Amino acid sequence: MTIKSPETAADVTPIAAAIEGAAEAPRAVKRQRLAGLDAFLRMPDDLPLQPLGCNDGIYYYLDGLYQLRSLKETEHGRATIVALFARHEDYLLSRWPRYDKKGQPTGGFHSDLVANMLMASCAEAGVMDPAEQVRGVGAWRGDDGGLVLHCGDHVWIAGEFRKPGRYGDYVYPSFPATLKPARERANGAAAEELLSILNTWHWQDPLYAYLTLGFVAQGYVAGALPWRSHLYVDGEAGAGKSTLQRTIRGVFQRWCLDTTDTTAAALYQLMQGRAQPVLIDEFEPGDNPQRKQAALQALRQASSGGKVSRGGDQHVGRSFSVQFPALLTSIVTIPLPPQDESRIVRARLSPIIEGTVLPNLDQTRLGDLGARLMRRMLDQWPRFTDTFAAYRHALREIAGFDDRLQDTYGTLLACADLAIYDYPVSSDELSDLVARIAALTAPMQAEKLSDQARCLQYLLDMPLDRGAGVKRTIANWIVEAKEDLRHASRNQAAFGDTQTTMPAQDALASVGLRLFAERDEGGDDAYFLFVANEHSALTRIFTDTAWPGKAGAQGAWKDVLRRIPGAYADGPVRLGGALKRGTKVPLAGFIQWVET
Repeated sequence: MTIKSPETAADVTPIAAAIEGAAEAPRAVKRQRLAGLDAFLRMPDDLPLQPLGCNDGIYYYLDGLYQLRSLKETEHGRATIVALFARHEDYLLSRWPRYDKKGQPTGGFHSDLVANMLMASCAEAGVMDPAEQVRGVGAWRGDDGGLVLHCGDHVWIAGEFRKPGRYGDYVYPSFPATLKPARERANGAAAEELLSILNTWHWQDPLYAYLTLGFVAQGYVAGALPWRSHLYVDGEAGAGKSTLQRTIRGVFQRWCLDTTDTTAAALYQLMQGRAQPVLIDEFEPGDNPQRKQAALQALRQASSGGKVSRGGDQHVGRSFSVQFPALLTSIVTIPLPPQDESRIVRARLSPIIEGTVLPNLDQTRLGDLGARLMRRMLDQWPRFTDTFAAYRHALREIAGFDDRLQDTYGTLLACADLAIYDYPVSSDELSDLVARIAALTAPMQAEKLSDQARCLQYLLDMPLDRGAGVKRTIANWIVEAKEDLRHASRNQAAFGDTQTTMPAQDALASVGLRLFAERDEGGDDAYFLFVANEHSALTRIFTDTAWPGKAGAQGAWKDVLRRIPGAYADGPVRLGGALKRGTKVPLAGFIQWVET
């Protein structure tokens, strides 16, 4: 719809007068006259706001300033209507004026008629899902696969800027103006210039500067991407982390958002409906670790564009998607759960070398650089899908990355590629770059444990106190239980003794565990730990972990431990007089046996 102000109100004055006349006419005449005004209650073609639709008693509009407004049925009063029309109050007074008994305008308008017209127009527009249809500032994928760039006060569609509004199935409300792409097409010089600036910092590996370039390039097209990668930069004091944040903020200008409130709720509220990069400095683990872990969960959702549900007023829930990349910096990094390790690229800074000349960080210069880089990503966007696929393939074949790591590193590498190169790089160049990525991440990959291995290792490391000053880990008790089994086996073979006491087995049984020795294919002893599916002590052990339990129910550890190669369901097994079903887990590779 084209939003414009009326040129004249001469055509509506007789209708408005008829309304006033109907007010004093006999009831039958009043009904007849108002019935003839049906056309007047329909939405005018030149209405300076846009009814968008309704959903569950909520009516949605783009007001006179193109802002998104949501109103309940009971909220369509006079003051609210004036606010909806924003700069166009004169339209209200000319289209729906009130007259006194002498036929003179009172300076008011028929708010009830306007309210009826607005709600009827929303109903005619149909049911609306704001979580899916409303798009805030950011880059989005259009119906044709091209980019739609929402810059706050203007929307870039099909190579030209338009006013905020409804385009196709999506609504682009107005926001404060942000950075806009350069008018002229840009080449790779902008990316080369930014990479030169980033190389000023003393990275532990030059590839980190290249990945940071990929993060910045990704930020201009984040909402259109199938995946968004986060970057976590750490380094001791004096490494220039805050300066790096200021530099990237200068390149993004108002295209990015920065925050010091790292609660998950704050991130959800800040980024609802937006697809802008977020910069978070001093993301230190010592400051409320639980809050930081919750923030990491928000980043997890933002990578995939997951939908978040939150309660609303009057017990009406609402859902929305979050899709943004985040730059985190800190002196000490927060321990990352396995599901976050694959979504966040870690980069490390060393202290800046004495005598290093810092680049010119003039904000005007950085803003111009950002505008050119934004235009570059717009122009290069048609190359993204094939480029991303090529890097994912190489990361799988050369680096051995799983699907999630392919997404995370592939997104940064593909965006850096688009920013620098005009055409796809050669297969040899791409392979060389991915081989360097594989070498860079090899230590992290070597230390990476599967979720099931982490679960078993966590269990083995837990202390088990049997009183009388005896404090050992479960792994220590398992080693002792193995010796008890061997001793019992020897005694039984030599003397027929089956009554050997096994205090270590009793200790393990107290927490739902038992050690078993079984013959492997080579005739040697292989040791398995039986872990009960449900046990009150195990429930306490796994509280506040990724594998929790609930009183009277099987614990989450059951299915996780059964993923360990060689593990299998077994039971019932007698533990302290009770029969339990559970999982037998092979301990090879997890326990260092004491040779005797």
